[in-house]
Formats: sequence, C-alpha cells, structure tokens
Amino acid sequence: LDISKGKIGSRDIKESVVIIMGALVHKLCLKGSCSLPAVMQAKKLILEGPESTKDEAEVQMYLLALKNCLLPEAIPILTKFA
Repeated sequence: LDISKGKIGSRDIKESVVIIMGALVHKLCLKGSCSLPAVMQAKKLILEGPESTKDEAEVQMYLLALKNCLLPEAIPILTKFA
C-alpha cells in the first residue's frame, strides 16, 4: 500500500482512501476474506495509524477508518483516543 509510503500527494484523497479502506476491510472480513494478504496489510496500516502520526487530522482520519472497519482489535485503540 503506497499510502504508508507517502505516495498520495493530496491530503484529501489520502483521507478518502484510508476511510474507504476501513469500510472495505469490514466488508471483506464479513465475507471470510480477512486473512488475505492485502486485507491483512490494510488492517495493519489502519490499526497502527493513530499511533504513527502526531498530526491531529491524520489521527482523526485513522480513527474514522477504524470505526468503519469494526474490528474487535480496534476497540482498545478507539477507547484510548476517545
């Protein structure tokens, strides 16, 4: 995922992509595809996102993605930032 490497120039586009990725992770996990490599990589990016940045706007972006993906492992992260 080139998002983590800073390959998306526009902040608005990056925000949209990350938030949509959260929803896609949720849909794919519901269909039993949670263990696919791309889904695992997206989950890792979203779960590590809030801790990986000091920028408040990026933290909010990752929290919205976490909310969209509805993963049980996201609960401690969401409560920490609540």
